[in-house]
Amino acid sequence: MQPGQIDALVKWLAEDKLTYAQARQRLKTEFGVVTTDSALSGFWQQVVAPRQWAKLVTAERAKVFVGESRILLEIQVRAEADNTLRITVSGPAAAATTPA
Repeated sequence: MQPGQIDALVKWLAEDKLTYAQARQRLKTEFGVVTTDSALSGFWQQVVAPRQWAKLVTAERAKVFVGESRILLEIQVRAEADNTLRITVSGPAAAATTPA
């Protein structure tokens, strides 16, 4: 498939929420591409899901407390160009105390 076709398929599956059967039919009609549900499932796992995840976590930061110790950690998640995620955890950035 050509890059434009891949982008179209990602849009159909992720944004338009087409079923695999609908996507198969549209691929055949618009691009002359014949595929299977199994191949579309693999495409979802290898291409669509990482792109969706990257949209959700790009440059997001979260601060969490760990157990009873209340150690503040900062977690940064960044999507890389190769569809992998880089997760960085730093801390203790600050300590929170609770009254006894």
